[in-house]
Amino acid sequence: MTKKIPGFASVVLLTIGTNPATRNEVTRIVRSRAWLIEEVHAEEYFSAQKRPSFGPQLHDADYCIVLIDFEKNPEQAAETTRYLNEAYGNKVLAIAVVKSATSDLILTALRAGCSELISEPIQQTALDTVLNRLENVSATNIHSQEDRAKVITLVGAKGGVGTTTLAVHLAIFLAKRHGKRTLLIDQHLSGGHVSVYLGLDSSGNHFEEVVRNLARMDSELLHRFVAKHESGVEVLTSPDTFRTERELEPEAVRRALDFLASEYEYIVIDCNRVERALSQPVFSVSQTVYLVASPDVAAARDLARMIDELVVLEESSEKTRILLNRSNSPFAIDAEYIERATRQRIAVRIPNAYPGLIRAANLGEPLGPGSNGDVPLALAQWSDEIVGAPARRIKAGKEQKRLTGWLQSLTAQSSSAS
Repeated sequence: MTKKIPGFASVVLLTIGTNPATRNEVTRIVRSRAWLIEEVHAEEYFSAQKRPSFGPQLHDADYCIVLIDFEKNPEQAAETTRYLNEAYGNKVLAIAVVKSATSDLILTALRAGCSELISEPIQQTALDTVLNRLENVSATNIHSQEDRAKVITLVGAKGGVGTTTLAVHLAIFLAKRHGKRTLLIDQHLSGGHVSVYLGLDSSGNHFEEVVRNLARMDSELLHRFVAKHESGVEVLTSPDTFRTERELEPEAVRRALDFLASEYEYIVIDCNRVERALSQPVFSVSQTVYLVASPDVAAARDLARMIDELVVLEESSEKTRILLNRSNSPFAIDAEYIERATRQRIAVRIPNAYPGLIRAANLGEPLGPGSNGDVPLALAQWSDEIVGAPARRIKAGKEQKRLTGWLQSLTAQSSSAS
């Protein structure tokens, strides 16, 4: 495991397919830096199907300097580069090593995700120029955790409990009520509904594309990439078509979230529990994980099972909070039954306003902090608790009357039609 000492960058030096002379010279130059260096030398290329055995070492390091021989087999070298960039994201500095920098090799290396290209024999001045850039980054970017976003994840005990609705509204209240720079992520690989509830086009701005292209991502590119909602919330959506794609690496998801946390004050994630391999990295970077349930037997049973599963992941289980949605709905089971079944107290209760929220979702116009009613009041108090700001009262009444009138008109229309 790579050592960690505060104030020092831990760096893995990884060479792939390079000859001994190149390997020795690179090692000598890199070891002259004030870094904690761990060396890994691989003779063969690898990929998502042929994964390396030293993954944990790369996982623990702050940065990974990779020198890949692009002369022997450019196609396999390119596949190796793509795998490393996708799996380990912006901690990877991929350098293509060539004997002759032809235009074809340069293009292949750049398309694969190499940041630099160096010719053999290795010249110290050329490699020093590359390492200086990395050193400048590490000096200003060694785990400034206080400037990172608070990541809040919502995951449903089962389908239909209102997880997406609550994630959308929490993000809006954080942005509009508290003025926080907020990112909302639809973590579903396809078919998510965040864009529908916000009235946004979901043909682009996908979270998975950030994960796959993390090596090229910076603040400026991200700003152009995310969708912007009128509330001030920035959004990474889910594709609206169901398709089969190469699976995302869990570590790549974690690295992408780590990068995004450096760009925002709050990140709200609508988590897809079905993709369990991808849920774990989401939980690992989250400060709080809200387990959303409705007050019915099926949801309570699934909630208890989910909590039992998370106990195995000790780090995740400590972050969990139960959120009871539609807490006062007709025929709701007693909240005490849910607390006994899960052995946890309910942390947040959102009252029932199902028709109004469905109407808001259908129109793509979520409720905001200025809306009246019990649900906006509960959302305001929830967001206040998260931010640590004192709750501000929102009067209930007008919104409830308007929704009641809407329901009455709908009933009248149904009666006349029959």
